[in-house]
Amino acid sequence: MVTILNALGIIGSYIPSYLANAYGAFNMMALVSGTLTLVIFIIWLPFGQYKAALYVFVSIFGFCCASTFALTGATISEVTKKTSDFGKRYGTAYSFVSFGCLLSLPISGAFIRQKTNTYYRHMVIFNACMSLLATFFFLLTRYTIVGRKIKVAV
Repeated sequence: MVTILNALGIIGSYIPSYLANAYGAFNMMALVSGTLTLVIFIIWLPFGQYKAALYVFVSIFGFCCASTFALTGATISEVTKKTSDFGKRYGTAYSFVSFGCLLSLPISGAFIRQKTNTYYRHMVIFNACMSLLATFFFLLTRYTIVGRKIKVAV
């Protein structure tokens, strides 16, 4: 499954980046983050015990995760007016990401410590909620930049 995750990640780092030129990096990041959230809720949560569903989930997950890594720089540059501030904002963004990883990994591990389906489902729900929160903040930031305008490449 790791091979599939990485193979789809190669495609996922190119296609959304290419589309971001036309539709905007924030729009693509919000779309990818929202897709990832939906995939967790629709595929992983109800069908995670089936091998075929996990292959489908890992494929989409690999595509979306690689997309977020590829779009991060472009997304941060959208809100940076002066290029001299880009490094500061990039570092600040990943500082927040690092705290999220530092906290969410032990929490997820605590959920699956019991090794039952119920606790595993709780871990999946926790991850889906974190993904939903990230999507919310991408949309909130986009709203802060352009307001209610929909057809704006941001």
